[in-house]
This record gives sequence, C-alpha cells and structure tokens, in this order.
Amino acid sequence: MRELSRSPLTFGQLSAWRSIEHLPAERATSAILHGSWPLPADRPVSAVRYVLDLLERRHESLRTTYARGGAHGVEQVVHEADGVPVDIVDLGADADERADEIAAELARAPFALDVERPWRVRVVMGAGRPRRLALAVHHMTADAASIAILRRELIGALTGDLPTDEAPRCRDIAVEQRSDRWAARRSSALSYWERVVSAASQPPVPAVPAGTPKRWTVLRSTALTEAVAELTARLAVSTQAVLYAAFCRALAEHVGHDALLLALFAGNRLNPRWRNLVSSLNQVIPMLARVESGESLGQLARRMNAESLATYRHACYDVDSLADLEREHGYNGVGRGFRYFFNFVPHPGGPPGRTSSAMAEPWTLETGSRGRDNGFPCYLLVNDGAPMTCTLREVEGPEAMGDALLLRLQDMVLAEAASEVRC
Repeated sequence: MRELSRSPLTFGQLSAWRSIEHLPAERATSAILHGSWPLPADRPVSAVRYVLDLLERRHESLRTTYARGGAHGVEQVVHEADGVPVDIVDLGADADERADEIAAELARAPFALDVERPWRVRVVMGAGRPRRLALAVHHMTADAASIAILRRELIGALTGDLPTDEAPRCRDIAVEQRSDRWAARRSSALSYWERVVSAASQPPVPAVPAGTPKRWTVLRSTALTEAVAELTARLAVSTQAVLYAAFCRALAEHVGHDALLLALFAGNRLNPRWRNLVSSLNQVIPMLARVESGESLGQLARRMNAESLATYRHACYDVDSLADLEREHGYNGVGRGFRYFFNFVPHPGGPPGRTSSAMAEPWTLETGSRGRDNGFPCYLLVNDGAPMTCTLREVEGPEAMGDALLLRLQDMVLAEAASEVRC
C-alpha cells in the first residue's frame, strides 16, 4: 500500500495503543474482535468484493498502519486503497453453523500493525453462493460501535443503499483534539480525574500478572431484557443506567462498601460528526459510585443516569497527560489501579425492547476458564439484546463473585420491575 499521510493519533487511538503496546505474546490476540455476518441472498462474490473495497476507500482506518515517531512516539499512517484481499471458503451445508469458527481462525494470528492491514475477511460459501462474511478486526481500528457501522454499511451497499455522506477521518479528529479550541476540555478532563481518584478511599490494585487463572461467568437472560425495558420506560433512564445501578448495588453488598471507584468505558460518540467514525473511540473514565441505604434500585438508577452522563463529558482525553496523576495516585487511563470495570454495548439496531426468543428458559448461566482476556481484575461487559448478555470476567480465587453477583444483579432488576412502587 502506498503511503498518503502521517499524523498524530486521536485520543481514542492513543488510549488503545497504550493498552496494547506492552501486551505479552500470550495475550497479543486479545485485542482482536471477530465475528460473522449473514450476507443478503443472491449476491455474488464479485458484489461482496466490490463493497469491501468501497468500505476500505470510505474508512481510512481500514487502511491505516502505525509507525514509531512523533510527539507521542507513535503516528498513524494512512495508505492509498488498493483492494481488500478476500479469501473464500466453501463449507456447503455447514456454512452458517461454522462461519464463527472461521472468524475465530482469522483472529488467532496477531496483526503486524506497522505493515499489515488491521482487518481480515473471508467469504463463507454454501450451496454455491456467499452465505456469511467472517472477519477479524484489530481494536486499534474498531470498537463495538464501529463493527455495527461496518455491518450496516456492508449490508446496505449489497442491497443497493450505498452511503453518500463523507465518512469522518481520524487524522482530522486528532488535529481538532489537540487544537487550542480543545484546551478547556483537556484541562477539565484532567481536573475531573484528579478530583475523583483523590476522593477514592480504596488504594489502587496491582496489575494482574500474566498467566493468572481467569474465570468467565455468562448470564443470558430474556427475563432481564424484559425487566430492563419495563424500568427504562417507567424511570425515563437509559438501559445502561439500570444495569450499572444494579451492578453497583450488587457489588456494594458483596464487598461491604457503599462507595466504590469504578472504571467506566465511554463510547465517546456524542459528537454527531464522530458518530460514523470507524475507529476505536472507547476510553476509560473513573466514577465514584455511592450506594445509599434505603434507596430503591429505581432511585439509584435515576441518580446514576445523571451522574454517569456528567462523567462521560470528561471521557475524551489524552492518556499520556495523566502521567503525574498516575505517579501520585496509582491510576491511569488504560485501567491501571482499578479493580472494577463496567462496559455496556448497546444493541446495534437500538434498544431491543420486549421481544420473543428461541431460548427454552428465561435465563441461562454458564461458567468457564476461557474467553477474551483484557487483563482487568473484575470486568463486567453487558451486551444489550434479547437475550441480554452479562459477561463477568474475574481473576480466579476466593474473591471471585461470578454466579452470585450476576444472579443478585438480575434478581434486583426483576424485583424492581415487578414492584408497584413508582419512583
């Protein structure tokens, strides 16, 4: 690929880079997202190739590598689009069932981010036609919202709805974030960090050593989907606020503290001009959550909704500017020092609301010792949908909460939804 430009990283890209630049070899692929998408019927491989090339031309991050240099020690290098390499595999009648396996296979090899495209694709054929697109994308290039954008645009283009607007560019955003116009925002973010971590009563926790056994607990629940939909309508709050409030209360009960310092993941897509950016915009922001006795879950959710919205105003910042704060307090912008993490991923099509499901039971709970490992001590990922999926990743050991925490979270939400009390 021919080089077009070099520029600083956006704050989101820099945050992602700092979180991966020292990953041990055994965790190098933990920063790769993968999955498979169903393709519209009767579209030939040539059409899929055409749309993939269109997406690469449209979104510069899909043709961006990263080179050492610049003020922060790393720069983004945008290349000219020259066609996406597309592998094809024919799995016959097993195409739909095995497409996710193909995607996982694509994600097993690390990306050489200095020379390699940050995404890989493979068309999975069945009955003589493309059935699914398997892909693996490095987190430097995409977060969950970006994946949803790419999927929407791919399917839209294959069905004749070609995007006509101009996609935002990371290099433009990087310039904006470092401009004089952003000086007050950058200063406000630093002040917020200092204020919150200074008020935290718990000391920072050491990083989890490589090779430490981990445990994953996964709750899939249509019952939770229904209850959360009831509460969001009743309380006029976000789905995220209900789940976050329930997590904080369950956590406070379990550890015996009513004030908890949590690291929240912010999508940073409130700016309309950035909404369709394909890149990693996620950043960690601290929040001191206080759980008051006698406060109902509904009251807590309303308060958390307002407090978290205020918190997210400070969530776009230069992680390198926290160096002095990290030396003094032990916390930084890629999660160092924090014990508890909360991440909410919205449903790509908007809130799913009340819906039926093929699940035989209203909820299921599974535990295991394998999954995507981001290295955090206690990390809850909530994927909105039907069923709603809550994945709790923890360090294995006597402090692991797993089943008990997720079941308590669900019980509180279901009980509040069934309550006749109106907050």
